[in-house]
Amino acid sequence: MGFKAPEQQQQQPQEAFESPDPIEMLDNDMQDPNIWYVDNAQGQMNMDSAYMMDVNQMGMDQPTSFLEFASESQSQQIMLEDGSQGQQGQAVQASSSRVHGGVQDQSVDFMFQQQQTQNQQHQQQSQPAQPAQHQSQGHQQQQAQSQHQAQQQQHQPAHHQVIHHDHNHNASILAPNMNQFEVNQIQMQRRLDQHLQSQHAQIQQQRQSQQQPQQQQQQQPQQQQQQPQQQQPQKPHFQRSNSRSRIQTLRPQAQQPFEYPPHIHSPLPDSEYQSRNGTPIHPGTPGPGAIPAPPYILSNRDSRRLTYKPKSSIPKDISSSRYASQCLSAAISSRLNPLALSPDEFDLLRNHLSPLHVTTYLNIRNGILRLWLCNPLVGVSLIEAAGVAREERYFYLAEVAYEFLVRQGYINFGCIEVAKEEPPTSPGQEFRDRKPRLTVVVIGAGIAGLGCARQLENLFNLYADRFEEYEDVPRVVVLEGRKRIGGRIYTQPLKSDPNYRADLGGSVIMGFGRGNPLAILARRQLGLPLVGIDTSTNIIDETAGGPVSDDGDTRVEKLLEYLLAKLSVFKSQSTPPKTIEGDEALMTAGKDPHKEDFHDTYETIAKMEESYSPNEQPNEQQEPTFLPDDITYLESLGFKRNNVTVRSKDKTIPVTSEPPGEVHPSLGRTIDKLLVRIQRFITLTEEDTRLLHWHLANLEFANGTSLDQLSLSSWNQDEGHEFTGRHSRIPNGFMSTVRGLYTYPDKLDVRFNSTAKVVEYEDEEQTSIFLENGERIHADKICVTVPLGVLKARAIQFIPDLPQWKTDSIERLAFGVVNKICLVFDECFWDDSKDVLCVVKDAANGQADDAGFKQARGFCNMFWNNSAVVGKPCLIGTVSGEAAKIMADKSDEEIVDAALKSLQVIAGKGTMPSPVESIVTRWQIDPFSRGAYSCIGLEATGADFDLLARPVHHDIFFAGEATCRTHPSTVHGAYLSSLRAASEILDSLIGEIEIPHPLVPHKMAGFRRSFMQHHQTPNPGQQQQMAMGGPHRMSIYSQPAYGSQPMLVEEESVAPHVPTPHLPQPVMAKKKRPAEPSPPVDVKKKAVEQDANQTRLKELRDERVSKSNEIMRDEMVAEIGERPIKPERAGANPFLIFQKDFWDKCRAICDKKKQESSGDPTMRAARNEVRSALGKMWRDLPDSEKQPYIDQTNEIKAQNAKKTEDYRIQAKRYEEEAEQFKRRWKEEHVSEPSQEEVALMKLIKERK
Repeated sequence: MGFKAPEQQQQQPQEAFESPDPIEMLDNDMQDPNIWYVDNAQGQMNMDSAYMMDVNQMGMDQPTSFLEFASESQSQQIMLEDGSQGQQGQAVQASSSRVHGGVQDQSVDFMFQQQQTQNQQHQQQSQPAQPAQHQSQGHQQQQAQSQHQAQQQQHQPAHHQVIHHDHNHNASILAPNMNQFEVNQIQMQRRLDQHLQSQHAQIQQQRQSQQQPQQQQQQQPQQQQQQPQQQQPQKPHFQRSNSRSRIQTLRPQAQQPFEYPPHIHSPLPDSEYQSRNGTPIHPGTPGPGAIPAPPYILSNRDSRRLTYKPKSSIPKDISSSRYASQCLSAAISSRLNPLALSPDEFDLLRNHLSPLHVTTYLNIRNGILRLWLCNPLVGVSLIEAAGVAREERYFYLAEVAYEFLVRQGYINFGCIEVAKEEPPTSPGQEFRDRKPRLTVVVIGAGIAGLGCARQLENLFNLYADRFEEYEDVPRVVVLEGRKRIGGRIYTQPLKSDPNYRADLGGSVIMGFGRGNPLAILARRQLGLPLVGIDTSTNIIDETAGGPVSDDGDTRVEKLLEYLLAKLSVFKSQSTPPKTIEGDEALMTAGKDPHKEDFHDTYETIAKMEESYSPNEQPNEQQEPTFLPDDITYLESLGFKRNNVTVRSKDKTIPVTSEPPGEVHPSLGRTIDKLLVRIQRFITLTEEDTRLLHWHLANLEFANGTSLDQLSLSSWNQDEGHEFTGRHSRIPNGFMSTVRGLYTYPDKLDVRFNSTAKVVEYEDEEQTSIFLENGERIHADKICVTVPLGVLKARAIQFIPDLPQWKTDSIERLAFGVVNKICLVFDECFWDDSKDVLCVVKDAANGQADDAGFKQARGFCNMFWNNSAVVGKPCLIGTVSGEAAKIMADKSDEEIVDAALKSLQVIAGKGTMPSPVESIVTRWQIDPFSRGAYSCIGLEATGADFDLLARPVHHDIFFAGEATCRTHPSTVHGAYLSSLRAASEILDSLIGEIEIPHPLVPHKMAGFRRSFMQHHQTPNPGQQQQMAMGGPHRMSIYSQPAYGSQPMLVEEESVAPHVPTPHLPQPVMAKKKRPAEPSPPVDVKKKAVEQDANQTRLKELRDERVSKSNEIMRDEMVAEIGERPIKPERAGANPFLIFQKDFWDKCRAICDKKKQESSGDPTMRAARNEVRSALGKMWRDLPDSEKQPYIDQTNEIKAQNAKKTEDYRIQAKRYEEEAEQFKRRWKEEHVSEPSQEEVALMKLIKERK
């Protein structure tokens, strides 16, 4: 295409990347996104180097678009049809398979061929010939096919390698290092498959005999007595996958499906089932270690369980600590705390998992994440996930961890090919009537909509066996109002040269560290080339005409940090979600708990909380905090101190929220007030003031709106969740990522020019979407991914209206405006080595006050040098804050002239060249966007993101950057929300994750029996919570300190504990590990007494404070009354008013049509038919007749606004009176500690 990579990116010194950590590559700052993470010094890759190879290492030196990349990969041969490998296949085979504990040995495959050939020859010599009349046609075809495949296998070359961890369990190989138990397990599966195929042939024979004449039916008893001819297991023929990824995946050819006869006993005699030590078990009395006879119709999971092997996915050529380090890093690179359960995991497992086994679960979970990050081109299979478990009894933990990670989108997401799980069938099942196929509709084809659709298709294929009662897995349809995909991600070809493109919307990947999903999607799956952004640059002062000094920039930047630190006292404090930690020492060493007490092992987390956690009460009386000397600190930064007398008690500069007394103060106005107070003590020069407003404009660009419109307490509620590493851009545009989601591995069903106008969801069985062109689409589930601006404008009408809590969150959140000005030149007149050019603006119209600076500071204060990604000299200026609102009233010519004027200071005294092409965006008037991205309005909090994400009515789900609390206003936040919405839709269709019971069988409880014959226990309370409109699983969580208390307090609303059955006492092993040396008795006694004293002191103090607060509240209510109640908002929807007026009339018309069509005068139209007719009447109604209903709606809105304003005034007055009362009451009623508290404090102090 038009892009040419810079020369400095095509060659990198190899010395800087000699031995990179395989997991931490995505977390470290990228020196160059296109580097090779491979040590080629000796011409081969070691395990650590190849562990996390990037896709763009394979032939991606030259930049290539995704379509070219996909077409090229189809022509590459990884393995030839006859099984031999080409040169390219030998080079990349190591990266196409997942590295784990299995050993790929050529001798294994040769041994299998030799053994199978000998078995076939022995069978041909020993099997007696059978009369032709006793051989059915089905048997003859099977025999011919078996002989033909046996001949093919005899001619296969001996150097062909077989991947042991393939997705098909039939690909397991008898390796020399297998023990007798594992060999028996595989042989049992093979004999089972042979018997099933024989029974299938017998069923086919019976069906054919029923269609033949009576004379042939008389021969049926003789044919049934005939034993069918068993055929040897056939080695799966490996073929090239039709995947379009650059690294091909080797998969076995699928076997022909066959049907299972019902009510057939085990195909093997009881003597075949042996205990772990090889002792035969008496028929009918299976012992604790027996392998139970599986049911004849095995589920897909049960059949896979026969191939589970402990430690098979743990590498054997690295140390345990090294493996543990990689697993911990994999969790960090997946946005998870490696040493603690996530809030979702805690809610899922608290009633089933014991605290002792938390460490084991975390080890398994982190190991599965490591498998995924090894090679995200291939999905992790359940068999591979089970191989992370170190013992067989932990297979259930592996299954739960695997299903949790898959459903939540931590693994197996993005552009990967997921094979459909065919459900097990029984005779006649294909002839049974099945339900119609379900339909899931996604509204919007941005990255959230396409990501949700792609994830749903992957999940539906993975859980296809859960939809066996339907004709097929649910279809996914995406509705897009535009003629293109991408939404607010838009890469526009230049009119001057269409081979070059510029990003006019989302354009930056904000770091790859700490789990950015775009690291997997863009770099490692799509193999897109990336260009890093170097933010080091000089800031040019437009007024002074030269660069700002480094000292001045550092001084003002630290001043801004000081201002924001002062305002942090107003930050709203959210309660961290509950979780529990594992054993850090064991996890860092790569070990599971070895000591096991029976009582502690099978006490669940919830039960332990009820038994040992104290019931803590919040303490409203906080200890005073002392701040440093503000004036001295500011003077140390280099600011000149004013000649003002300061009293000794004034150690800090006071800060108050602005406007004073407002319930919802503003960030910008509070900063302005604090600056006024600061300038009483120090002097800010004119250059300092301009530079400070440049930094404030940069803050407005990051938040998408003016600082005056941001909430003081919640504007940075997502702090701490940012990704680390260098920011990057994609040559040829960000649309390459969206196009990859759309096309790979198969094109999604996106219907363009399909604007959704009405969503009806009152029907319990099915919802409907009415398009702008009058078309109606029925859907079982709907995912709304439109921007927040579209929801705020009510461009989509919901019938009935969305719940009050949903509309309130939409109104409270703000939707900012950020626009871009793209300027293309013939040649560079700026420093092309700088990626960002910064210009400090002066106040508008010469007004050297806050209002003048606010109007001008956000207009082209930054120009992004996009020459490296566009391929031509190109600068893109940004417009944000108040300047974005002023820009809306100006023409494109005026805006371009103003931008060129800002660039004049960069060009210097030379002649300013005219741009070859200019593009001005206006996202605020785009009907499908209505702005740039969401932000925290004055009345909003972080909880509003969660409310916006919460589903409605079991059928309406929401995704988009405005629904991601931890990463709002970002592209990766939109994609993360799509994974969450897909998980919620899947749960609503197939139910929550089922937890086996018991989750961890005891060592001596007969694991194999419980493993094959277990009871599934659904997670209690989750479905009921969704039905009652409870909060969905929140995506935000705090990572607790590694040394925090593991026993946490659970709320009373949690579902009751499910009792576990009584299990036999464990039998202790004869050989015990040496115990850790215990501390002296007196030391332990003192520590216990110290903890008891501190606990008692805390209980007394909290009890005293709680009583004092309760008395204070009672007296406050008696004096000033209760807090004003927020008024309910009346429904303001013109259609609902119209429906109320015309319901009876429309019903009569529908009844009449129903009676005429049916000929029955008693027929009545259904409620849905009347509602549908009303919707059509409203859409066909002229605007003049709609206007009265719109006017009435506006009146209702005005009344709602007046009620809200009155409530705000009353609430503000009440807050002021309550604050005054509390202050006065606490001064008059000082809570003195009791004598016991004083004694305990004295005792604790003496012992310290």
